[in-house]
Amino acid sequence: MSLVSAIENTFKRFPLTEKDIKYYQHQVFSTSQQDVSTLPSYNIEARFAGSEQFVNLSDSYLLVNFDFLTSGGSAIDGSAVVGLTHGAWSLFSNLQLELNGMKLDGNINPGMTANIMYRTSKSYDWIVDNHRSLSYGPAGFSNGIAEVGTLASNATDTNWLQNSTDESNYPQWVALPLSHVLGCANVPKLLPAVNLVLRADKNIQYNEILMRNNDVAGVDYMTKINQIKWYIPVAKVKERLANMVDMEAIKRQPVPIDFQQIQYHKLTGTGTQLQMNLFTGVKRPRFILLAPQLTSVSASQNGTNAGIYKCTGVTEVYVTINGQNYPARPYQGSNEGFLREVRAVKELFGKHKSGDSSSIIRPDNFASYNSIFVFDVSHLDELFEENTSSDVIVQVSYTSTESNPQTFHVVCISDKHVKLEYVGGALQLASSI
Repeated sequence: MSLVSAIENTFKRFPLTEKDIKYYQHQVFSTSQQDVSTLPSYNIEARFAGSEQFVNLSDSYLLVNFDFLTSGGSAIDGSAVVGLTHGAWSLFSNLQLELNGMKLDGNINPGMTANIMYRTSKSYDWIVDNHRSLSYGPAGFSNGIAEVGTLASNATDTNWLQNSTDESNYPQWVALPLSHVLGCANVPKLLPAVNLVLRADKNIQYNEILMRNNDVAGVDYMTKINQIKWYIPVAKVKERLANMVDMEAIKRQPVPIDFQQIQYHKLTGTGTQLQMNLFTGVKRPRFILLAPQLTSVSASQNGTNAGIYKCTGVTEVYVTINGQNYPARPYQGSNEGFLREVRAVKELFGKHKSGDSSSIIRPDNFASYNSIFVFDVSHLDELFEENTSSDVIVQVSYTSTESNPQTFHVVCISDKHVKLEYVGGALQLASSI
């Protein structure tokens, strides 16, 4: 999409040409102090003044410099092998984006969110191309059959949680696009004269985000974030266009910012027949992705890959919204060879249309590596037409032979409708539903 098209998507009434764009380049913003290694949270402010500057959130990304240390704070040595099970987004436990002083979007547990979204929406080739910049390599995704025990220093595609072999590889820079975990960063619009603040908290749940090989007995690891930079593409336009989209224009016609919000939730349960309520916090969910995992999996870094989702003997899975089951015929799990579950993933993200056969989720690795159940409720508008005030409660029904405590990681994708308008003499975000 051209820059002109992106601006026209924001202000549809203006006929534009490429000559209206002076330049398009990345601007970099950082925390108030360069070394953030001792901070538990981080704030980055990006301020843009004047109607001639248009901000492109959809191509913005964080550059993060991080390191692995022992749990006691010492540098790792040459015998250490440690990796991030969910990729570098798991360096943060919480992310929030503010626009002109008001919260626009956020994500609790962006690492788990990214892992679920990468597995379901990205292809094998995409992961190969991007694993280094994201510090992401899901073990077992190549053949998906062999059991993954330890994290090997000479890791191959069959055991590809491969990110560290010795301290000479670190500190390391990673690039994290905001669009991977924030739905607002997927909107193809250029926003004028906005002030942005990105807030993030450091993730210290190391047992959930790190895995080490079990050759170094008794040594666990932690992460240290050294620097964070935020690169944001900005288009500067010529005076003709700037005059047309100044604040007076926004006063006459507010700018809609409609997107699909990506949110993470966690459910827990013990028993072979579970009925769990998911409080979505939204009025109109569109897609629900459910990933089961033994609670004990995230109890230790030692030889435990908390980035893998595994269902044991599952025979029935469905969700209920306002008394209606989806799918109408529940997923039958191993009774039907997980074929319907895999097809649902491909249909949701379009792989069946493009002929892309390189998805890392297949029937032969679904149960042991990629147990992610997808529920498409985007066509159930009649359930939400009268729902203008209350948040939707989703009931999850899960039947299996697993009697041990389980944790269910849930990604809920929902519609979010806001607009940028003048309220009380100031440019603000206002909800339309």
